[in-house]
Amino acid sequence: MASNFVLRNHLMLKSFIKKFHSEAGTLTDKVRSSIEILDDPMTRIVVSTHQPNLFAYGGVFKKIVLLETLKNAVKELDRHSKVLNLFFVVDHDFVDESWVRLAQLPNVQHSSGVMELRLPCNRLKSRM
Repeated sequence: MASNFVLRNHLMLKSFIKKFHSEAGTLTDKVRSSIEILDDPMTRIVVSTHQPNLFAYGGVFKKIVLLETLKNAVKELDRHSKVLNLFFVVDHDFVDESWVRLAQLPNVQHSSGVMELRLPCNRLKSRM
């Protein structure tokens, strides 16, 4: 049995999803009925995310298809289960992220635990 904590989170999520679809003009009857299953704390949520401004690629559509496939597989195993697909688009500004700004990656093989990505650059003076 799911806890009250899970139900509260489902209901909070439900209000955000409903608000989003209302404002986007995409709150169809099918979307509305999918959202309503969040009233059941036993509803399973399958989640995937995509961050569009970093490494954008066509695989984002594969993620969406995979979510639907996983949902259908769960429902096939248990016809009475309620499953909701939740796909987030997370647009995050990485300017303050030191790993991106400093061209560093975590690396267990370096004594500092950090691998720096550097390429030498020749400074060319423009001639006018």
